[in-house]
Amino acid sequence: MEVVEKVSGKTIAKKFGTHYLLVCDALEPLLELSDVPYQMVYDAVYRTLINADVSSKVAANIALAIKEGISWFV
Repeated sequence: MEVVEKVSGKTIAKKFGTHYLLVCDALEPLLELSDVPYQMVYDAVYRTLINADVSSKVAANIALAIKEGISWFV
């Protein structure tokens, strides 16, 4: 959650915390892949949050924060 906060701020980090399990479920299938493009991570998170009736703006911000955060570790 700290990475999301550093990338997108406290408000998005709090919303990410609310939807943490949904995000984990969205990313789980990608763990089986040996090479995952950052855009695929963004798309999976965004799509899952939109399907859970999260606003487009919040979903985009969370997906972008996770996409950027992953790039720090790879």
